[in-house]
Amino acid sequence: LVFGKGDFTATLSAAVSCGWDTDCNGATIGSVMGALHGAAALPEELKAPLHDTLYSFIPGFHPIAISECAAGRWRCITNFIRNDDENPIGEEIHMKILNFGSLNRDLVYAVDHAVLPGETLASSGMEPFCGGKGLNQSLALARAGAAVYHAGCIGSDGGDLLRLLQDSGVDTRHIRRVDGPSGHAIIQVDGRGQNSILLFGGANQRISPESIGKTLADFGEGDLLVLQNEINS
Repeated sequence: LVFGKGDFTATLSAAVSCGWDTDCNGATIGSVMGALHGAAALPEELKAPLHDTLYSFIPGFHPIAISECAAGRWRCITNFIRNDDENPIGEEIHMKILNFGSLNRDLVYAVDHAVLPGETLASSGMEPFCGGKGLNQSLALARAGAAVYHAGCIGSDGGDLLRLLQDSGVDTRHIRRVDGPSGHAIIQVDGRGQNSILLFGGANQRISPESIGKTLADFGEGDLLVLQNEINS
Protein backbone atom coordinates (compact mmCIF):
# COMPACT_ATOMS: atom_id res chain seq x y z
CA LEU A 1 0.00 0.00 0.00
CA VAL A 2 3.03 2.30 0.02
CA PHE A 3 2.59 3.48 -3.59
CA GLY A 4 -1.13 4.02 -3.06
CA LYS A 5 -0.55 5.95 0.18
CA GLY A 6 -2.98 3.69 2.03
CA ASP A 7 -5.74 3.88 -0.59
CA PHE A 8 -6.66 0.44 -1.97
CA THR A 9 -7.79 1.58 -5.42
CA ALA A 10 -4.70 3.74 -5.85
CA THR A 11 -2.56 0.77 -4.81
CA LEU A 12 -4.04 -1.44 -7.50
CA SER A 13 -3.69 1.32 -10.08
CA ALA A 14 -0.03 1.71 -9.17
CA ALA A 15 0.55 -2.04 -9.41
CA VAL A 16 -1.08 -2.28 -12.83
CA SER A 17 0.64 0.74 -14.38
CA CYS A 18 3.98 -0.34 -12.94
CA GLY A 19 3.99 -3.48 -15.04
CA TRP A 20 4.51 -1.46 -18.21
CA ASP A 21 7.16 0.82 -16.73
CA THR A 22 10.71 -0.46 -17.26
CA ASP A 23 11.79 1.26 -14.05
CA CYS A 24 9.26 -0.72 -12.02
CA ASN A 25 9.00 -4.29 -10.85
CA GLY A 26 7.43 -6.28 -13.67
CA ALA A 27 5.57 -8.68 -11.35
CA THR A 28 2.28 -6.91 -12.11
CA ILE A 29 0.01 -9.91 -11.93
CA GLY A 30 1.35 -11.02 -8.59
CA SER A 31 1.00 -7.48 -7.25
CA VAL A 32 -2.62 -7.16 -8.31
CA MET A 33 -3.54 -10.64 -7.12
CA GLY A 34 -1.90 -10.02 -3.76
CA ALA A 35 -3.84 -6.79 -3.35
CA LEU A 36 -7.11 -8.49 -4.25
CA HIS A 37 -6.49 -11.32 -1.81
CA GLY A 38 -5.80 -8.69 0.83
CA ALA A 39 -9.12 -7.02 0.03
CA ALA A 40 -10.94 -10.32 0.48
CA ALA A 41 -9.65 -10.49 4.05
CA LEU A 42 -10.82 -6.99 5.02
CA PRO A 43 -13.77 -6.63 7.41
CA GLU A 44 -16.94 -5.40 5.70
CA GLU A 45 -16.80 -2.02 7.47
CA LEU A 46 -13.38 -1.37 5.90
CA LYS A 47 -14.47 -2.48 2.43
CA ALA A 48 -17.43 -0.08 2.35
CA PRO A 49 -15.46 3.15 1.67
CA LEU A 50 -13.47 1.62 -1.19
CA HIS A 51 -14.22 2.69 -4.73
CA ASP A 52 -15.53 -0.41 -6.46
CA THR A 53 -14.23 0.11 -9.98
CA LEU A 54 -10.59 0.15 -10.98
CA TYR A 55 -9.65 1.51 -14.39
CA SER A 56 -6.39 0.73 -16.10
CA PHE A 57 -4.13 3.62 -17.12
CA ILE A 58 -3.76 1.87 -20.49
CA PRO A 59 -6.41 2.93 -23.04
CA GLY A 60 -8.68 0.13 -24.21
CA PHE A 61 -8.15 -2.21 -21.29
CA HIS A 62 -11.10 -3.46 -19.29
CA PRO A 63 -12.04 -1.96 -15.93
CA ILE A 64 -12.59 -4.45 -13.12
CA ALA A 65 -15.04 -4.45 -10.25
CA ILE A 66 -13.14 -4.96 -7.01
CA SER A 67 -16.15 -6.57 -5.35
CA GLU A 68 -16.27 -9.22 -8.09
CA CYS A 69 -12.56 -9.96 -7.97
CA ALA A 70 -11.72 -9.62 -4.29
CA ALA A 71 -11.89 -13.37 -3.81
CA GLY A 72 -8.88 -13.63 -6.09
CA ARG A 73 -10.57 -15.13 -9.13
CA TRP A 74 -7.92 -15.34 -11.80
CA ARG A 75 -10.20 -14.67 -14.77
CA CYS A 76 -10.88 -11.15 -13.54
CA ILE A 77 -7.20 -10.29 -13.68
CA THR A 78 -6.52 -11.97 -17.01
CA ASN A 79 -9.39 -10.03 -18.55
CA PHE A 80 -8.06 -6.83 -17.06
CA ILE A 81 -4.53 -7.14 -18.42
CA ARG A 82 -5.56 -8.42 -21.85
CA ASN A 83 -7.29 -6.15 -24.34
CA ASP A 84 -9.73 -8.86 -25.38
CA ASP A 85 -13.29 -7.77 -26.11
CA GLU A 86 -14.26 -11.33 -27.03
CA ASN A 87 -13.82 -12.39 -23.39
CA PRO A 88 -15.76 -9.97 -21.17
CA ILE A 89 -15.16 -9.93 -17.46
CA GLY A 90 -16.49 -13.03 -15.74
CA GLU A 91 -15.84 -15.43 -18.65
CA GLU A 92 -13.04 -17.98 -18.51
CA ILE A 93 -9.87 -17.40 -20.54
CA HIS A 94 -7.80 -20.49 -21.17
CA MET A 95 -4.45 -18.75 -20.89
CA LYS A 96 -1.36 -20.65 -19.81
CA ILE A 97 1.51 -18.95 -18.05
CA LEU A 98 5.03 -20.18 -18.75
CA ASN A 99 7.54 -19.05 -16.17
CA PHE A 100 11.01 -19.69 -17.59
CA GLY A 101 13.01 -18.95 -14.51
CA SER A 102 15.39 -19.58 -11.68
CA LEU A 103 15.21 -22.26 -9.01
CA ASN A 104 17.48 -21.71 -6.01
CA ARG A 105 18.25 -23.22 -2.65
CA ASP A 106 18.73 -20.32 -0.23
CA LEU A 107 20.72 -20.27 3.00
CA VAL A 108 19.74 -17.24 5.09
CA TYR A 109 22.09 -16.15 7.89
CA ALA A 110 21.18 -13.70 10.68
CA VAL A 111 24.09 -11.32 11.27
CA ASP A 112 24.81 -8.07 13.11
CA HIS A 113 26.12 -6.56 9.89
CA ALA A 114 27.18 -7.73 6.45
CA VAL A 115 30.62 -9.26 6.38
CA LEU A 116 33.34 -6.73 5.58
CA PRO A 117 36.45 -7.40 3.45
CA GLY A 118 38.90 -9.52 5.47
CA GLU A 119 36.41 -10.09 8.29
CA THR A 120 35.26 -13.40 9.77
CA LEU A 121 31.82 -13.06 11.35
CA ALA A 122 29.70 -15.50 13.37
CA SER A 123 25.99 -15.62 12.56
CA SER A 124 23.28 -15.94 15.19
CA GLY A 125 21.13 -18.22 13.09
CA MET A 126 20.69 -19.96 9.76
CA GLU A 127 17.56 -21.10 7.90
CA PRO A 128 17.30 -22.93 4.55
CA PHE A 129 14.60 -21.90 2.07
CA CYS A 130 13.48 -22.75 -1.42
CA GLY A 131 13.89 -19.63 -3.50
CA GLY A 132 14.88 -17.90 -6.68
CA LYS A 133 12.79 -15.15 -8.25
CA GLY A 134 11.41 -17.64 -10.75
CA LEU A 135 10.25 -20.15 -8.16
CA ASN A 136 8.74 -17.41 -5.99
CA GLN A 137 6.73 -16.03 -8.90
CA SER A 138 5.43 -19.46 -9.90
CA LEU A 139 4.32 -20.16 -6.33
CA ALA A 140 2.53 -16.80 -6.07
CA LEU A 141 0.74 -17.26 -9.39
CA ALA A 142 -0.30 -20.85 -8.71
CA ARG A 143 -1.59 -20.05 -5.23
CA ALA A 144 -3.61 -17.20 -6.77
CA GLY A 145 -5.33 -19.71 -9.06
CA ALA A 146 -3.36 -19.32 -12.31
CA ALA A 147 -2.41 -22.19 -14.63
CA VAL A 148 1.39 -21.99 -14.29
CA TYR A 149 4.06 -24.04 -16.02
CA HIS A 150 7.60 -23.63 -14.73
CA ALA A 151 10.55 -24.29 -17.01
CA GLY A 152 14.17 -24.40 -15.91
CA CYS A 153 16.89 -26.66 -14.57
CA ILE A 154 17.71 -28.19 -11.22
CA GLY A 155 20.69 -30.24 -10.11
CA SER A 156 20.87 -33.50 -8.21
CA ASP A 157 20.09 -31.58 -5.00
CA GLY A 158 16.93 -29.91 -6.32
CA GLY A 159 14.27 -32.41 -5.29
CA ASP A 160 12.85 -30.11 -2.60
CA LEU A 161 12.42 -27.32 -5.15
CA LEU A 162 10.49 -29.63 -7.46
CA ARG A 163 8.27 -30.95 -4.66
CA LEU A 164 7.38 -27.48 -3.40
CA LEU A 165 6.26 -26.39 -6.86
CA GLN A 166 4.25 -29.55 -7.42
CA ASP A 167 2.60 -29.34 -3.99
CA SER A 168 1.54 -25.76 -4.83
CA GLY A 169 -0.09 -26.76 -8.12
CA VAL A 170 2.67 -25.69 -10.54
CA ASP A 171 3.12 -27.87 -13.64
CA THR A 172 6.78 -28.99 -13.61
CA ARG A 173 6.98 -31.07 -16.78
CA HIS A 174 9.41 -28.56 -18.31
CA ILE A 175 11.93 -28.64 -15.44
CA ARG A 176 15.02 -30.68 -16.34
CA ARG A 177 17.56 -32.31 -14.04
CA VAL A 178 21.19 -31.71 -14.99
CA ASP A 179 24.52 -32.80 -13.56
CA GLY A 180 25.96 -30.64 -10.81
CA PRO A 181 24.33 -28.49 -8.11
CA SER A 182 21.19 -26.42 -8.32
CA GLY A 183 21.41 -22.67 -8.11
CA HIS A 184 21.82 -21.36 -4.61
CA ALA A 185 22.21 -18.14 -2.68
CA ILE A 186 23.97 -17.20 0.54
CA ILE A 187 21.97 -14.39 2.11
CA GLN A 188 23.06 -12.26 5.06
CA VAL A 189 20.30 -10.36 6.88
CA ASP A 190 21.17 -7.84 9.57
CA GLY A 191 19.05 -6.60 12.47
CA ARG A 192 17.58 -3.79 10.37
CA GLY A 193 16.43 -6.18 7.66
CA GLN A 194 19.10 -5.14 5.16
CA ASN A 195 20.51 -8.03 3.17
CA SER A 196 23.57 -8.95 1.14
CA ILE A 197 23.33 -11.82 -1.33
CA LEU A 198 25.96 -14.04 -2.92
CA LEU A 199 24.39 -15.90 -5.83
CA PHE A 200 25.61 -19.06 -7.56
CA GLY A 201 23.78 -19.79 -10.81
CA GLY A 202 24.40 -23.54 -10.86
CA ALA A 203 21.80 -25.41 -12.90
CA ASN A 204 20.10 -22.11 -13.81
CA GLN A 205 23.01 -21.51 -16.17
CA ARG A 206 22.56 -24.85 -17.96
CA ILE A 207 19.51 -24.04 -20.08
CA SER A 208 20.15 -24.86 -23.74
CA PRO A 209 18.62 -23.27 -26.86
CA GLU A 210 17.26 -26.70 -27.75
CA SER A 211 15.37 -27.03 -24.47
CA ILE A 212 13.98 -23.53 -24.89
CA GLY A 213 12.63 -24.35 -28.34
CA LYS A 214 11.08 -27.61 -27.15
CA THR A 215 9.39 -25.87 -24.22
CA LEU A 216 8.02 -22.92 -26.22
CA ALA A 217 6.52 -25.32 -28.75
CA ASP A 218 3.94 -26.32 -26.10
CA PHE A 219 2.62 -22.74 -25.85
CA GLY A 220 0.98 -20.41 -28.29
CA GLU A 221 -0.86 -17.18 -28.99
CA GLY A 222 -2.52 -15.69 -25.93
CA ASP A 223 -0.25 -17.45 -23.44
CA LEU A 224 1.99 -15.43 -21.14
CA LEU A 225 5.78 -15.74 -20.73
CA VAL A 226 7.41 -14.64 -17.46
CA LEU A 227 11.18 -14.05 -17.11
CA GLN A 228 13.44 -12.71 -14.34
CA ASN A 229 16.92 -12.39 -15.91
CA GLU A 230 18.31 -15.10 -13.62
CA ILE A 231 18.90 -17.79 -16.23
CA ASN A 232 21.56 -18.01 -18.93
CA SER A 233 19.47 -18.04 -22.12
